[in-house]
Amino acid sequence: MARAAIWMALDIGGGQILSFLTYMVVARILGPSQYGSFAIGMSLISIANCLLIQGFADSLIRLTDLKEEHISTTFWTNVAISASITLALQLASPLIAAAFHEPELAPVVWWLALLCLLQGLVSVQTVLCRREMDMAVFAIRSITAWVLGGITAIGMALAGFGVWSLVVCQLVQSVISLLVLWNATPWRPRLIFSVPAFRELAGFSRHVMAASLIGSLTERADTLVIGLFLDTTAVAYYALALRLLSAIAMATQIPIYQLVMPALSPMANDLANFRRKYHEIVILGHSIWMPIVTALGATVPILLPMAFGTKWEPAVPVTEVMCLVGLASGLSAFTGPALFALGRPDLHAKLNAARFVTTVLVLGVAAQFGILAVGIAWTSLMTLLVPLHLVVLHRVCGLEVKALVTDAVKVSLAGATMAIAMTGVGWLGLDKVTSLLLALLLGAATYLTTMETIFMRGYVTRMLELALRAAPLPFNLRKRSV
Repeated sequence: MARAAIWMALDIGGGQILSFLTYMVVARILGPSQYGSFAIGMSLISIANCLLIQGFADSLIRLTDLKEEHISTTFWTNVAISASITLALQLASPLIAAAFHEPELAPVVWWLALLCLLQGLVSVQTVLCRREMDMAVFAIRSITAWVLGGITAIGMALAGFGVWSLVVCQLVQSVISLLVLWNATPWRPRLIFSVPAFRELAGFSRHVMAASLIGSLTERADTLVIGLFLDTTAVAYYALALRLLSAIAMATQIPIYQLVMPALSPMANDLANFRRKYHEIVILGHSIWMPIVTALGATVPILLPMAFGTKWEPAVPVTEVMCLVGLASGLSAFTGPALFALGRPDLHAKLNAARFVTTVLVLGVAAQFGILAVGIAWTSLMTLLVPLHLVVLHRVCGLEVKALVTDAVKVSLAGATMAIAMTGVGWLGLDKVTSLLLALLLGAATYLTTMETIFMRGYVTRMLELALRAAPLPFNLRKRSV
């Protein structure tokens, strides 16, 4: 699992770096208003795509006796679903534009809908690689797609194509992903559709798809609610803050998230080992995610205008507030795959349903008071939902909540110490660049030192040793080290 996590980190981390650089350059050129339209469009597409990314195909991971009829049936099912979603979105695009009072949104949604069809064509290949934990191909896919997509987006933005630079970027990336995954995967679909296989897969996948759909609705409901009650500029400010947090999550939590279900599924009948491994995974994820989010919150007044331009400066307060989510949200980051591994996706669907309802209600009210109020409401809601996740896991597998929270608090205390040290740099009166670099260096040193010597003694050393053992070394070097 550790070696696969390294490849996943290269995949998602490398993709996020290239994605962030592309986003930063294009955002500086376009400005908040045009990016707001794109953010609304992508929110709708992401909700539709969740059925294909985490849906029917995920059932293939849990099957011990995987047969051709299972794989081909899944492929043709996903193609049918993706084609239907694409057509539905394209037909509804004028109505969507009218609902958000944004005429430019109609053609944007029409073309972005093609992403659903492209996702349907690679969903099975993606799951087959995940099943075998062959994560190297994903790193190749992400880096290639973002290099070519990023060049396209920046070139079109400079040429004055506006929001279409972002739309074409997404399409280019999806086509590259399709080509790379189909080239790397030997399996090819056959003209097979088995009704018994479909029923077998549907018994599990219907809960996964329900949980994924509700989860995606919840994650995107905030952007859509803001778009309905505020304007596209407010959407852009909020989307920027969320984009920064998502980039951190993609680089730190998602590589682990993708491996939780394959790693824990074999332990579903051994709950003692399941609890132990899940505890380790959560603390690992929290110890990486939390300090980076804390560092972002401490440096965003300097970092954001420097990276995106002064026109984005109104996004600073909402970003600072939303960074507070890092203190606790890591404890609920892997609930979904853990419940899937235990064969209880229905509970994850219920958790997501509760989050969806509260998100729509709370953010709908908060939007009446402006974008900063939305940020405060979002952070509060994400934090208050964490205990619910822990209670559900305690009831299902006997998770020792007190022990998990105790270790998480230790990690957060190290993060708080880091934040204090970073804030103190501002009192030195240095120029912005020097202050930013010094704050980041001092913050990292403070966090690692206090973690290793005070709050979680020896933890940093153990994690470094594990990472070095799992690193993908060249074959001849690995051979000599054995």
